[in-house]
Amino acid sequence: MKKILGIIVLGLIFLNISSISYSKEFASKSSGFISSNLKGKKFKLIKGYKINNPENKILLIWNHGGNETKEKTCNSSENLTFISMLSGAKIGDKEIVVWMNCLITNTRHLGATGGWEAGWKFKGSAKKCIKKGYGHTLKCPFWRDYLENLSTDVRMEVTEEVVKKFNSNGVPFKQIFLAGHSCGAWNAIRYAAFKKELFGGTIAFNPNCWPKEENNPVRQYLVGELKTAKHANSLVFASPDDLTHDWKATSTDLAWIAAISGVKWFEYEKGVKVNGKKCKQSWDNKTLKNGHWIVFSKCSWPHQKLVLEFIRESLVNDKILTVDSKISRK
Repeated sequence: MKKILGIIVLGLIFLNISSISYSKEFASKSSGFISSNLKGKKFKLIKGYKINNPENKILLIWNHGGNETKEKTCNSSENLTFISMLSGAKIGDKEIVVWMNCLITNTRHLGATGGWEAGWKFKGSAKKCIKKGYGHTLKCPFWRDYLENLSTDVRMEVTEEVVKKFNSNGVPFKQIFLAGHSCGAWNAIRYAAFKKELFGGTIAFNPNCWPKEENNPVRQYLVGELKTAKHANSLVFASPDDLTHDWKATSTDLAWIAAISGVKWFEYEKGVKVNGKKCKQSWDNKTLKNGHWIVFSKCSWPHQKLVLEFIRESLVNDKILTVDSKISRK
């Protein structure tokens, strides 16, 4: 743990150096503040942590999905359009700034296990568990090595250090919100449930983060943990057409999350539609068939209003804004 925190802190110090880049499209490995106009164009990335007048800002951190420990890029513009368009919106007298968290991308140097590595460990441990008569249950001692230092958990630790860094720079915890997709979404709900003191609230798009094997221990671990939650101030988007390889990861399979106190549950329309219209893939404009990627399609843009209203409501409930505070966008 000390090694992990030490490496994270060094990364945070390095990122205090700011630089600005503009582009129509980009694929970035760098953390920083991202924005685009209301047409989802003219992307801007400002590296670093510096926020002017932090007491009057609402910080929205974006955590991408995936559970690999070594990835070529953190995010591309097509995956950032929805979230980057929220930058510059105002709620009452406070302005939203969006920060892309790329420190969670390459967690191999932190000793994390994820993706293909986890798959190989699963197969080896599964054989031992079955041979010893434990089956696929968390009672099997051979799962301990498999579950130790999961990339999902390491990313939680990394993000927590990021949040504390911004807080030390003047952003109140209750004015920090976390949004994530897939594995990033699952962790967003975990934060709202078990680390609520760090955030004003979280937004989760298509949460799931486990292998395809039936009754795999990662799903048992993550689902079992979240089912103990008493409350979570989280806006959760889920699709009945989520076709990721993760076992039992559709909105139907995860509908129990809606019963957690504080959760605002939004289920996408069946057939990968929004307001009755078929969604298109952002990369080639063909019909989108996998509901896991709706947030990256232009069809999801109307849901930005739901995110902004969720943030407004959370700030009002925490008495940071008054009930008559309005939402405005450039």
